[in-house]
Amino acid sequence: MSKGKFEAPRGGASSRRTAKRTGSASARTGASRSAAKGRSGSASLWPILAAVTSVAVLTVCVVLALKLHNRGRTGAANEASDSATTEAYQPRGLSRTELEGAAQQASDALAHNAMTLTLEPNGPDTVETPIVLTLTPEQSGASLDLDRLRADLNAGTGKIGADDYEIDLGDYLILREDAVRALAEETAETYGRLYSDAASEVVTEKHDGETRKILVLHKGVTGRSITAERIEAALQNAYLAVARGTSEGSPFRPTLRYTCDVPDALDLDALWDLYCVAPQDARYDPEKDQIIDDIPGVGFDLEAARAELAEAEDGAELRIPLTEQRAALTAKKLKKVLFRDTIASFDTVHSWNAPRTNNLILACAALNGTVIQPGEVFSFNKTVGERTKEKGYQAAEAYVSGGASKPELGGGVCQVASTIYCAVLYADLETVERYNHMYAVPYTPQGMDAAIYWGHQDYKFRNTSGYPIRMEASVSGGKVHIKLIGTEWKDYTVEMSCKVWDTYEYESVVEDFPRSSGYREGQIIQTPYTGYEMTTYRTLIYKDGSKSEATKVADSHYNKRNEIIVHLVDSETPPPPATTAPPPPPATTAPSPPTTTAPPTTEPEPTPEPSSDPEPTPAPSSDTEPAPEPSSDTEPAPEPSPEPSSADPDPAPEPSSDEAPAEG
Repeated sequence: MSKGKFEAPRGGASSRRTAKRTGSASARTGASRSAAKGRSGSASLWPILAAVTSVAVLTVCVVLALKLHNRGRTGAANEASDSATTEAYQPRGLSRTELEGAAQQASDALAHNAMTLTLEPNGPDTVETPIVLTLTPEQSGASLDLDRLRADLNAGTGKIGADDYEIDLGDYLILREDAVRALAEETAETYGRLYSDAASEVVTEKHDGETRKILVLHKGVTGRSITAERIEAALQNAYLAVARGTSEGSPFRPTLRYTCDVPDALDLDALWDLYCVAPQDARYDPEKDQIIDDIPGVGFDLEAARAELAEAEDGAELRIPLTEQRAALTAKKLKKVLFRDTIASFDTVHSWNAPRTNNLILACAALNGTVIQPGEVFSFNKTVGERTKEKGYQAAEAYVSGGASKPELGGGVCQVASTIYCAVLYADLETVERYNHMYAVPYTPQGMDAAIYWGHQDYKFRNTSGYPIRMEASVSGGKVHIKLIGTEWKDYTVEMSCKVWDTYEYESVVEDFPRSSGYREGQIIQTPYTGYEMTTYRTLIYKDGSKSEATKVADSHYNKRNEIIVHLVDSETPPPPATTAPPPPPATTAPSPPTTTAPPTTEPEPTPEPSSDPEPTPAPSSDTEPAPEPSSDTEPAPEPSPEPSSADPDPAPEPSSDEAPAEG
């Protein structure tokens, strides 16, 4: 390295300080002569002498202060960057012994320590790892030319006093500039880049006479403001700082910050939506009773493209052909499997009541032949429509708000919804919306009923089979029949079970009625119901006989209702209205684990037509086969929250209010 490469300007602080010292000496000589003459001369010289003396004292103070400052000075900040230049250096004011000692110490440090430059990224959302460059003493050859320093000192270079020197030790730094420059250029070539944003486009090409479209992805380049000049300057300034003794902290670990601009990642999902068209499966049109052909789409393998893009380097260009995408369900495949299998069926026994049976028949007629496409949500209310007199619906017994029973238009259609719900559970389709009845109904297994009410409560399920499902609904032989006809996709069957957490027993209440009421002594005018807290579970039975764990399908709360028995009295004063006592609070003890044994599904025998009593009296329940209670869906009431379709087993829910809507 040639001398002067790292020199400070020679006309800088050193020259100025020398000039000040020379001026000070002249001032002192002039002051002595003036003082000798002043003892015998005019008093008019006193102001001049005072001014000269003040200047001399001030000059000496400045020189001493500067010397003391330079003795204790440790140098500039540790961070080496391209903004640090040699012009900021102030030469030392030291004795020769101090100067040679400092030079020896700096030379030894340079010869035995590696220089490690850390390039730290500086930019928004930067996650890059810092770049670390290292020059060993053998690579840099860094030291101080002590022989030349001694020769210059012997020649009086930098001497400003009897034993006071101002020497820039950086002038004596020995450094292999070619090694520094080579490292800087290699680093800049590897890491320094101009920023380029990510981009995409679709181009059309012809290949072997065939036109095809190509999705071209430009990954983008991370911009880094790293140049060889900045790195070289940072390393040189770091070596100079060590040579001069102006480093603080860790002198051999300087830092250089660079700007980092990272391009946004390409969103392949958004590009797929922009450039591609999804294929459409074949479907069945129930109105035309025919299969609609599938429609192929245009796209690319999204997962493969995502993996390829992740492995590509900055600036890479990916060319992804856009190919025809065939539908998963073609017309040919659908034709072979369409409505091939009965995926589930369920029957429930209904009571022999003409108005109620009429309502069941009308609801089933509205449902029969309904086709639910894959992914479509079936709605009972939307499909059947409002139960009105114009459609032929009649008044039948229903549970109404407050817990009583009375005739309501459309009574009984909840049994149809409940039968569908049972079939859907065994088909293992997704339940979207379901409500349990006010009281436990006898025509379904425990916890497998579904209450509906126009405008407030609906029963909904989603076709998750992947194929169209046709619903067959009918009433015959004292039963409601529901079949789900589609394409079997499961390799298992479904077993349903129920766990009863709490039971609320009803009471028999005797109430007085006048003999003119038309009732008979001992007549039961309100059938009782036991209240329950229960949870239904689903278990999958695989072909090899293995079973899955039981998973929760729904929680159900059923109120209790007391039995009311007539006692005839002579008084004509009407008795107070019957009330229904609220159920007791749920048990607080921890529930036992649920059983996975399916409950009995035996349906009760049909009962005779009810009498024409003012309050129709269904047959009282027995220990084995409770008589079905006629119901409706026409009494307004607040809408409760739907039961969840599935969840893990957990303790029994809190009981709901007695103020429930009318039930079917």
